[in-house]
Amino acid sequence: MIALLFLLAAYANEWEELIMSKGLTTHVVKKGETLPGIARKYLGNESYWKKLLEINRQNIKNPIHLKVGLRIAFLGTAPKEHIITADDASDKPPKRPLEWKELPKQSWERFNSIQNVSIDLLGFGSSNKTNKVRTYGFTPTAFPATEKINYLGQIVGAKTTFANIVETDIVYCDSIDNLQVGETYGITQSPTLLKGYESDRVGYSYLNKGTVKILGIRDQIFFGQVMTSLTPIKRGDYLMPRIKRVPELIPVPGPSAMKARILIDRSYSTGITAQYKEIFIDRGYIDGISPGMIFRIYQHKDPSNSKFVTSADYIFEGDIQVTQVASHIATGIIIHGESTFPEQTELSLLTSIGAPLPSARKTDSDLDKLEATDNPETLGDHDAKEIKQLEAWRRNPSPVISPSPEASPSPEASPSPEASPSSSPSPSPSPSPSPEASPSSSPSPSPSPEASPSSSPSPSPSPSPSLEASPSPEASTSEETPTETAPPSLTPP
Repeated sequence: MIALLFLLAAYANEWEELIMSKGLTTHVVKKGETLPGIARKYLGNESYWKKLLEINRQNIKNPIHLKVGLRIAFLGTAPKEHIITADDASDKPPKRPLEWKELPKQSWERFNSIQNVSIDLLGFGSSNKTNKVRTYGFTPTAFPATEKINYLGQIVGAKTTFANIVETDIVYCDSIDNLQVGETYGITQSPTLLKGYESDRVGYSYLNKGTVKILGIRDQIFFGQVMTSLTPIKRGDYLMPRIKRVPELIPVPGPSAMKARILIDRSYSTGITAQYKEIFIDRGYIDGISPGMIFRIYQHKDPSNSKFVTSADYIFEGDIQVTQVASHIATGIIIHGESTFPEQTELSLLTSIGAPLPSARKTDSDLDKLEATDNPETLGDHDAKEIKQLEAWRRNPSPVISPSPEASPSPEASPSPEASPSSSPSPSPSPSPSPEASPSSSPSPSPSPEASPSSSPSPSPSPSPSLEASPSPEASTSEETPTETAPPSLTPP
């Protein structure tokens, strides 16, 4: 240990002699300098940078990246310095005073823009969101046709200076087939030919671009206003009968098993489709297809390498519901899809829909409900409601419903006025005593033999008022209510 101390002392003396011989005290760091470079420049050896780092430990964090203007000491321990350089200087502007908030608002600050309700705060249209489940009906994107249709008119101009025509713009139309003022027509463009390399059908797709209402006519030119714009409308687009909205459809079975193929309009879609997207099907009403029928997609190949797996239809991938039908072609919407589907995907028509169709993956709320049913200590809403009713009935029992006069025993079974000396004389054969007759009851005598057969053998008290001379407190209480009751039972003393 003592030898080590002597070595350290000798090394310190050697370092001090080296620095003194060089006449070095401090060095101001310049741009691009490093600690090994400074050691090589002044001491002739880069390895001395460790000693310089030990001396200037408080001011140096990285020996390669040194702050410009930092003072490097060669002897002793350098004091901590705070160097403010151009790199450290902040260019942030001073904070804005808040007095402006107290000033009255200007006219341009009180302006409220009226935004379309179909556009959210981020500027995205609700019709473009793929997570929109459209089971309640929707406006179709395109219209299927086996042959080209006859147009009713053509947009030849517009009031706007922009190339794209949008909602509320005024357009000028040329009539081709008797346009009517006040009517609303659909807007479309030149059709897209639909034909697949594995399909035996050919059809046309007419894009639904929007609607226009004809307001008037002047100099054989119709002018109208664009009511809806689903896609950008151009000058030269055509007018056709308005495409009807697809209503909510109930799944129906197909007439017979058949195969079909997916066709896609490449003018507004890619060659791959997915859930909630609209597609074309190469089957029409000549094949017995009608809206609401379900085509199912089965997996036959491995999606990773396209190798054939099986020809059987049991690996489910998706369902397509038919929405519009032409003679040789139809449209549909993918109501459920496990993956994406390319054009020419094979479809199978379902002839039985007794089993429920596969629904989308369960949400968190559905999983919570399932967990609640798995817990035996958790009750459903219906069970909890029944328990509350039972508790209420136990706290407040319902009154005993007295039997109707028709349900009372016959006069033969009831005691006669002569057999009941305690009863008040009454010309009516009714077994129910009147409230006035009850207080005048005489002390209880022994019942007559005629009354014994009609006495009740049950020792339990009856809810009806008693005719004994010494009525019990319960009986006296019940006598206050003049209700029709069953014949009293006479108990022998």
